[in-house]
Amino acid sequence: MTKMDSVPRGYVKAADLIKLPSATAAHTELVIEEDAFSEANLVIGGMTCSSCVNSIEKHLLSQPGIKTASVTLSTCKGRFTFDPEVTRIKKIIETIEDMGFDADVAKAGHAINKMNEMQLEEIRKWRRAFLINLAFGVS
Repeated sequence: MTKMDSVPRGYVKAADLIKLPSATAAHTELVIEEDAFSEANLVIGGMTCSSCVNSIEKHLLSQPGIKTASVTLSTCKGRFTFDPEVTRIKKIIETIEDMGFDADVAKAGHAINKMNEMQLEEIRKWRRAFLINLAFGVS
């Protein structure tokens, strides 16, 4: 007997009190169900405030097959968990674009460039609008 195995009479070893959960059918099904979902990381352009973020998240969560939606304004990114048997990444992008925003799949290294392109296009759009308003406002 080792020192760890010898426990004075009347005491209980802590290891005897800890019972690890056994793998049950319900637990196994839950893991399989969780693996059935896919994740999409998108670059989203055209957002100007937290209201834009909330409207994208709420609208996508109301769509069938979307499990989670998380959009960040500061990085112009969105992460969506969805059931690939019910919806596809293309459908998610189309839904965001139908709301008036730009969306594209975020790829490593590509996401920063795409975000910069979207921001530059947004700046050009606002600059054009400003110059047109300035021209008509001065006359």
